[in-house]
Amino acid sequence: MSPAASRLARLLSCVALMCVLTVNSACRNENHSSPKAQASFDASLAKEVIVAYADLVYANYQESMATAFALDLKVREFVAAPSAQRLTECRTAWTTAREPYQQSEAFRFYGGPIDRAPDGPEGDLNPWPLDEAYIGYILDGRASGIGDGAGKNPQLNEALLRALNGKGGEQNIATGWHAVEFMLWGEDVDAQGPGARSHEDFIGAEGQKPARRRRYLSLVASMILKDLEQVTKEWHPKTGAYREEFLAYPPKKALSKIMTGMGTLAIGELRGERMVAPFLSKSQEDEHSCFSDQTHLDAKNDALGIRNVWRGEYGSKLKGPSVRELVAKVDEDLALGIDADLDAVLQAVTQPAFSPFDQAILGADQSPGRKAIQGALDALARLDRSLTSMAKRLDIPVVTRLPR
Repeated sequence: MSPAASRLARLLSCVALMCVLTVNSACRNENHSSPKAQASFDASLAKEVIVAYADLVYANYQESMATAFALDLKVREFVAAPSAQRLTECRTAWTTAREPYQQSEAFRFYGGPIDRAPDGPEGDLNPWPLDEAYIGYILDGRASGIGDGAGKNPQLNEALLRALNGKGGEQNIATGWHAVEFMLWGEDVDAQGPGARSHEDFIGAEGQKPARRRRYLSLVASMILKDLEQVTKEWHPKTGAYREEFLAYPPKKALSKIMTGMGTLAIGELRGERMVAPFLSKSQEDEHSCFSDQTHLDAKNDALGIRNVWRGEYGSKLKGPSVRELVAKVDEDLALGIDADLDAVLQAVTQPAFSPFDQAILGADQSPGRKAIQGALDALARLDRSLTSMAKRLDIPVVTRLPR
């Protein structure tokens, strides 16, 4: 990310991404004219919703772990004998593994196992944007990074990469999904497509740069799997330590966390960080998955993850009592409004004009791509207002913005 874009993102965080939806006496005394809005909070249903949510989280993380295992396997096969076909298989496995992981981002932002201090692995799993030169060679001639040149770090291992991740700057990313993405696709300098790294970058004897690249790629892919195993274990239905803690919370505290995960992913992260910043800067460097040109799928799966929590479902694998049911018992019209908002977000981010995202952000505001992104931004803004109403109606504090 350029310094200007970075400053812009920080400005946006300070100006646009601040809001905690708390309930005060004025909200509680608000007069609702609809008879359906007078129903009381169903504490019994709330407990069922919380258990179903814990089941959903575990199912989602299980699939994320399984697809990360498949990615790790393909990377192992590739580094053992690099070829164009095997590199393509790695890229496909990366894209496949990102789908359940992106949906699981709805479980972030409330201090759960994924991002709690000090041991939550989110900072190693999905940090972005990254400075490509920190990892490897790039085309502007800057010095090779830790994945190419030995320099002060001759021996690559997991402990070293975790120590180097974020060291000296937030863009000094050494681990996670986007580090693997860069190693598989390389720098994206083609306006018409993603990066085009050759498998030949990984062919070479021990002691040469290609061998170090093979070692680095193997490490970062295996670390993704290890981190997901750690999080999944915490939500295990019988032995999960965090699941037990979560289910012991008072219902409104647990629901506050559930709804904060939905709301902050939707408004603070997806709308603010991943859409508004690149929409205003028109910079590919602000794109979430900029090496693979898969940002449109990131947006789609984030939106699906939010809707999964809202509906209490995970594909065809799981369906249980939902936040939607809880809200509908208090205010059916509000529940229908949130349904419509989420449908509008998904419709916007799956329009053909929304992708490739690095091209959609360019041009005049009346161009198809920018209109598609603006449609998504508008739909998310409407969702924000609906979530504000939900927080008030249920008398539950919900956060929808990232901290400064």
